[in-house]
Amino acid sequence: MLAWNYKYLLSVQILNGLKFLHDNGITHSELHPKNILVHNGIPKLTNIWMPKFRVPNKFSFVEYCPPEILSSDNIIPNKLKLDIYRLGVLLWEISSNGIEPFSKNCDRLSLTNDIKNGIRELPINGTPPKYVELYKKCWDNHPDNRPNCTNILAELNAQRTTTNSNRYSDPNSKYERLQQLKIEFVNLFNLNKGRNYNNNDFVNGEGTILRNDGGLKLQKIIHSSPIIYFSKKSFELESENDYIRINIPICTVQYQSEATDEFILDIKNILSISDENKKQEMLKKKLNNYGDYVVTEVVIGGAITIKNWSKIDDANKSRLKTYLQWGIDYAKGKKLEIFEDVPLDGLPPLPSFKTSETMKCVGDLYSWIKNLYNYKNLEIISYEKFKPSYQSLPVDLIQQILECSNLQHLSRFGSTLVPHMPPQYDSKDVIEWIKSPKPPSELYMRDWIQNNLLQHGVLLQSSKLGHAVKPALKFLMEPKIIPMNKVTILISQPKTPQAAYLLENGIILKKDELELDNIPFSGYSSLLNRPLEDFSNSKKYSEKIYCQITFHALKISFDTSNIKCLQQFSNAVNSALESYEPYKNLCTLFGNDYGHLLPRTITLGGVLSKTFKSCDDLTKFIHERQFEFEGNDPDSPREIEEILKIWNGESKDIDTSLFLDNNGDIVHRSNIGDWWKTLADNPNNWKVTSSEDWMPLYKILNNTQNIETILNDKYHLVFNGENLLYNNQTTVVINFPGQIENNYYIFGNVVKENNKGDWERVPKITVRFDYQNKHGCAAYIQKNNDASQDNLKLIWFVLAKPNGYYSNKNRNVKFAYGELDIDDNQSNITLNGENISSNCVLMTSFVSRTLKDTVSYDIMIKAWTKATIELKVQKEERDDNSKQKVIKKIGLIDSSDEEDSSDDSESTIDSNSEQNSQEKVTLRWCIVYTNEREPMKSEDKGTYPWDAFGIYLDDSSKRD
Repeated sequence: MLAWNYKYLLSVQILNGLKFLHDNGITHSELHPKNILVHNGIPKLTNIWMPKFRVPNKFSFVEYCPPEILSSDNIIPNKLKLDIYRLGVLLWEISSNGIEPFSKNCDRLSLTNDIKNGIRELPINGTPPKYVELYKKCWDNHPDNRPNCTNILAELNAQRTTTNSNRYSDPNSKYERLQQLKIEFVNLFNLNKGRNYNNNDFVNGEGTILRNDGGLKLQKIIHSSPIIYFSKKSFELESENDYIRINIPICTVQYQSEATDEFILDIKNILSISDENKKQEMLKKKLNNYGDYVVTEVVIGGAITIKNWSKIDDANKSRLKTYLQWGIDYAKGKKLEIFEDVPLDGLPPLPSFKTSETMKCVGDLYSWIKNLYNYKNLEIISYEKFKPSYQSLPVDLIQQILECSNLQHLSRFGSTLVPHMPPQYDSKDVIEWIKSPKPPSELYMRDWIQNNLLQHGVLLQSSKLGHAVKPALKFLMEPKIIPMNKVTILISQPKTPQAAYLLENGIILKKDELELDNIPFSGYSSLLNRPLEDFSNSKKYSEKIYCQITFHALKISFDTSNIKCLQQFSNAVNSALESYEPYKNLCTLFGNDYGHLLPRTITLGGVLSKTFKSCDDLTKFIHERQFEFEGNDPDSPREIEEILKIWNGESKDIDTSLFLDNNGDIVHRSNIGDWWKTLADNPNNWKVTSSEDWMPLYKILNNTQNIETILNDKYHLVFNGENLLYNNQTTVVINFPGQIENNYYIFGNVVKENNKGDWERVPKITVRFDYQNKHGCAAYIQKNNDASQDNLKLIWFVLAKPNGYYSNKNRNVKFAYGELDIDDNQSNITLNGENISSNCVLMTSFVSRTLKDTVSYDIMIKAWTKATIELKVQKEERDDNSKQKVIKKIGLIDSSDEEDSSDDSESTIDSNSEQNSQEKVTLRWCIVYTNEREPMKSEDKGTYPWDAFGIYLDDSSKRD
C-alpha cells in the first residue's frame, strides 16, 4: 500500500506530463494505466495520440471512457476535456492502491449506461476529502465543468503541503455512502425509468428518462393497515377478474428529478424533423420506447394476489384470514409466531417475491410479512401519482410537443393504479375484512394459548392447579376444534380430598392415565410450589360442597406429534441431566420453572363457582346432580335459576344466590343469562374450564430415555473413587462425594501399577465392604502373607439408584447385577444374565451378616454361556481379631453398637464354638458390558481397566 505522500507525488508527475502535452496543443486521447510506464520511479506517458493511426474501440477501456464518447449523438467533444475525465478516473485508481474502477461490473453494456447516467466509483476510505473533490470535478458528467491541467496542478501542490493523509472525515464518508444508497434505491425500483400501461399494470420502458440523483423522499407508513382489493366482478364465477389482492404497505416513496441528457437530445432530434407526419410518428414511437409515463409517488411493500377467490370454501377463507392476522401481529412484534408448520393446503398458491416458489406453510407467510416490515423483498404495490413522461422535459420542449402532437390519451387514468386490478374495484381495510361478518374461531386460538398459558407446564399444587413460570413447548399444528356451546350446572360433595381437588380444578382423569401420588419429579417444594398431599393414603372425608355453572364453548385437542419442546427448555433439561445431581436438579427445574404435566385436551369457556363447608352430619352427603342445557335455548337461564333456588333450600350450608366468575367478580343468580351471553360473544375472554389427556411434561423431549433412566428403579454406576494404602493399612473409611440411598452395591479391589504404567489387580488380596450408609462405608483389606504390600491403591465404584449423587463419567455402561445368600457349605453358584460375552467382566463383593467375618472368599469361573455364569467359591480362614477395635476407632458404629461389641463379643469372635463355626454372608455380583473392553473413567480424569475390578470371561471357559 502506497503512502499518501507518494500518491501525491505520482499524481503530480503524471499531471505534469499531461500538462506539457496540453500546453503544446496535443491530446493523449487514451490516458489509462496501460499507457503509463514507470522508469526509475518516474511515470512516463506512452502511446500518445494513437487514434490518429487507428480507430479506437470505445468499449475496450470503457471504465476510462467519458460519457460524451459513449453517447449516441454526433456532437464533436472537446478532446482536452476528454483527457481531464480520464485523469479523474486515474486519480481515483491511485487512491485505491491500484484497484481497477468498476472491477465488480463485468457487463460492459450495463457499465456504459451507468457511466452515461453519472454513476462513478465511491471514494476509498482514508482518501483526503480535497483529493476526492478534485477527481470528482475532473470526471464531471458535463465537460464544461471539468478544470484544466493548470488549475488541477495548483490544487494538487496545495494539498501536498497542507493535507494530512489520515484526515478523511467520517461525515463525508457517510454522505457519499448515502448518496450511493439513494442511487441504488432509485435503480432498484426503476424510479428513473419510463413505464407503459399494459393489462392493468405498468411495465418498464427501455430507456432512462430521469436522472438518478434527483430528490428522493421516503416516509414510513406507521398506522396504516393492509388493504384488500376486490374486483367488482370478482363474484361472477366465470369472470376473468375472480381474484383478490392484499397489499401490505410499508412506506411511500416520492421521487422528482430532471430528465437525462440522452432523453432530452433524443426528443430534440425528433422535433427538428421537418416532415410533420414523420415527426408525430417518430415522437410517439420514441416516447413509447422510453415509456409513456413516469411515476412521482408510489407505495412499496408486499402484495398477495389470490385467483379463483369465489371457489375457495369458507373454512379455508377463514384460515387465510387467521394466518394473515397472526402474521401481521408477529411482524409488528405484538405476538409470537404460532403453528408455523401448518401447511397451506386448500389455499391457492401464494407466490414468494421475485421467485417461482410458493409459500408452503404458515411459517413461510410469517417470514414473508416479517421481512416486509424489516424492509426486505419490497416491491411497488401501488402507483399513487404518475404523469406523462414528456412532462419531465424542459418547458420549451413540452410546448413544441403539444403543438405538433395530440397526447390526450396519456391522461386517461385516475390518481392511483393498483397492479393487476381493473379500473373498477372495491377496497377494504384487511383488519375489518378479517373480522366480518364474524371472526373465525381459529382467529382466537393464539390468544387462548397465550392467555391460558397452554405453552407452560402444569403444576399440581396443594391447593389449586397452577402453571410454571417459563414456557416449555410450542404447537406446530392447529388442534382439533370441537364446538360445544352448552352449559352445565352441578352440585356435588366429593367423598375424598382427591375427588374434591379434581373437581375444583377441572381435572378429568381417564382410567390408568395419571396417578396423583406418582407424578415424576413432584418432590420439589418451595414457597411458591407446595407438592400435593398423599391422596392415596388419605382416608379423611371431604367437607366441601361445590356448586358450579360452567359454560362449555368448545374443546381443543392437540396431537402429541405436533407438540415440540422449546430450545431453552431442552437446554435446561440437558444441563440438569449432565450435572452430578440430576434428579434433584430436575425436580427443581420441573417443580418451579417448567411444570410437571401437560394436558392435551382443553375445554374453554367460563365457570361460576361457589364452595360451601358442610356443618351437618357427615353421614348425610349431598348427592351429586348435574344438568345440561343447550347454548341456544332462550329458556335455559330461567330453568337454571329455578334449579339453583331448589338447591338453595336443601341445606342450611348452601347459598346459591351469588357466585364468583373466573376473574373473581360477583355474579347474581338472576344475571347468569347475561353472564353467559357476554362470555359467548367474547371468545378472547374464554378460560380453561377442564383439562384431560394428561401426560408427563418430560415426554415431549427428545431425550426421554435419559430422563427415564433417572426415574427407574434400576441401579447404575453413580460414582467411583480411589484411596492410597499406607503402611500395611487394612481398613479404609470411604467418604462418598455426594449423598445416595442406603441401598446400594459397592465393588472394589486393591491394584498396583505395572511396568507399562497400567493398573492391574493385586492377587491374594481381597476387599470386603461393610457398614454402608448414604454417606460412605468401610473397606476391610485382607491379605495373604505372600501378597506384595508396597505402592498399593484401593479402587472402587458404587451401583445405586440415580436419584442422589450421579456422576456423568460412566452413564453409558450397562450392568447386570444381583445378590444371594451363601454359607460355608455352598461352593457352586450359578448367576443368570443376558447377552453375556467375552467382553463382559464379572465382579463380586461379600457382605457379612454378622461381625464375625473371619473368612475370605475367592471366586473362580467354572463355565459360562450367553445366559449363565457358573462359579466356584473357595473360603480361606483369616486372623483378623483386630477388626472390631478398628471399627470402634473409625466411628462406623454408634454407642449402642459399642455396648454390644463388648469384650465378651470379641471373645466370641475368637472362639471356635460349633454354633459360630459357619459364617453367613451375602454375595453381591455384577456383570459389566464393557463395550469392546472400553475402560472405566475415574472421577480424577484417569481410567482403569475393568478387569482391575474383576475377571474377564475367558473364551476357554465358554460353553455352548
